[in-house]
Amino acid sequence: MNKLLWQMSHEELLREMERLQREAEQCREEGRWNEWEVLKRRYDVARSHLVEAGTIRAGGRYRVEDHPGKLFTVTRVRGIMAYGRFSPEEEEQAFLIALLHPPGTQGITTVKCAPQEALRDLDRGRSPS
Repeated sequence: MNKLLWQMSHEELLREMERLQREAEQCREEGRWNEWEVLKRRYDVARSHLVEAGTIRAGGRYRVEDHPGKLFTVTRVRGIMAYGRFSPEEEEQAFLIALLHPPGTQGITTVKCAPQEALRDLDRGRSPS
């Protein structure tokens, strides 16, 4: 019986992230971009389960991966999701908490003990536009 991500230990999450990274790399090499996108999102969900509680707070402003030049203001956090807006006039959006980073920082800053090599390798691959 497979465990759900929220049921996994820290070590099990790291192993799952490594597995997803390997599968995503194979998909990227074979040009299976739709599968690569799904695996990357599953990887981000697993990564979100490693973010320390309280790292992302309501009222905080964060950079969002793949949204350069914009800051996201968090209005509430529920589980691994952060809700908020880029500007007051926009509709509320939700992002996985692992995708949020304090302004002025580079890379993965909110994950504790994540396998940095796996994160760098996965983040290098981009699907064609």
